[in-house]
Amino acid sequence: MSRLSQRCARVLRVRAVEHRVATVRQLAAERRIAELLGVARRLEDLRAGLDPVVGTSSGQSLRAMAEMKARLVRAERELSHPIRDAEAHHEQAAAARLAARTREDGAERLRDKAAAGEESAAALRADADRPARFVKRRRA
Repeated sequence: MSRLSQRCARVLRVRAVEHRVATVRQLAAERRIAELLGVARRLEDLRAGLDPVVGTSSGQSLRAMAEMKARLVRAERELSHPIRDAEAHHEQAAAARLAARTREDGAERLRDKAAAGEESAAALRADADRPARFVKRRRA
């Protein structure tokens, strides 16, 4: 294996690792979005479950439910900013993964080109080492 082929193989290994790291980061960003959306869904479910029941209730329990509902609404509103940030981070991670994949593909093409050049050079050297034989052909 020539130096060029070895260097291309090393570059390809590095690019493959970069792509795997970028993929893991993108998946982590997707997981973060899913977690935040799950929290928002749970907050909404809690808020929906705080409706007053039909029948007699004390004013204190109604006030506590109203206060809890207001806190849940505020929490949902404040959760929208982290969700937007997580989505923006996911977009950046997806772009980084795509760029890493492109660099990996380029490194793979360079490695294949170097290997093909090496095979061609080896074939030329093998042909050059072979003694020339002239065969007389019979005429039929």
